[in-house]
Amino acid sequence: MMLFARAGLSAILLAAAGGAAFAQSPSALRAEQVAVFATVRQFIAAFNAGDARRTVATCASQASIVDEFPPHQWNGPGACAQWFRDLAAFNKSQGIGGALVRLGAPAHVDVEGS
Repeated sequence: MMLFARAGLSAILLAAAGGAAFAQSPSALRAEQVAVFATVRQFIAAFNAGDARRTVATCASQASIVDEFPPHQWNGPGACAQWFRDLAAFNKSQGIGGALVRLGAPAHVDVEGS
C-alpha cells in the first residue's frame, strides 16, 4: 500500500512492504521527521484496531492512495474513507479477516515546508 497525504504542512509517503528491511533507524531521524511519522503510526494503530473512524481521521481531506486491490487508486476528498470501505468489502469477498500491518522503521522521510 502507498499512501500520499498531507499532515499539517508536511507530506507523508507511507510504503508498507511486509518483511522489508529498513536502513534508517528511528533514532537517526530529525525531530520534524519523527513528528511527521507519528501520523503514520497513528494510522497503522487505528487500522490494526479495526477502527475505521480513527483510521480515516488520520488522513488529510485531500489524499491519494494506491493499493493492490480494485479499484487500486483513490484520490481527493473522502479518499481514505472510500479506501477503507473498499478494503473491507474486498477482504469480505475474499474471506480475509484479521488484517494487520507491521510497521518497520522508515527507510526515508522527506519533510518539505515549515
